[in-house]
Amino acid sequence: MRIARVAPRVAARGLERWGRRPPPPTGDPASDAAYARGRVESFRDGGLWLARELAYLGRPWGFDLTDVRAPVTLWWGENDAVCVPSIGRDYEGALPNATLRIEPGTHQILFTPLA
Repeated sequence: MRIARVAPRVAARGLERWGRRPPPPTGDPASDAAYARGRVESFRDGGLWLARELAYLGRPWGFDLTDVRAPVTLWWGENDAVCVPSIGRDYEGALPNATLRIEPGTHQILFTPLA
C-alpha cells in the first residue's frame, strides 16, 4: 500500500508478477479453474488498477467503523494469506453489529462458482 500511494506504476509491476503466479488450490477443481480464469482476466490490462485500489484502501475512509450501525456479516477464508483472518477479527471488533464467518479450508475464493 505504501508503494502504491507514492508510485502506483512501480507497485503495478510487482502486482503483475504476483498475478501471473498460479493461485493456491481451493480444493474444488471448478473453483480453481474459475479463479485462474478470473486472475488472468483481471490482469489483462496490467496491474495499475490494483495498485490504485490499494492506494485508495490505504487512505482514510472518511468515517469511523464504530459509526456503522447496520448489521454486517464478514466472510473470510481460513487460509487467506493475502488478507489474513486476524484482519477480519479486527473489523468484527470495530464494527458495532458485525458477525465474522471464517470458512474452513478456503482462501480468497470462498464458494464454488455456479455452472
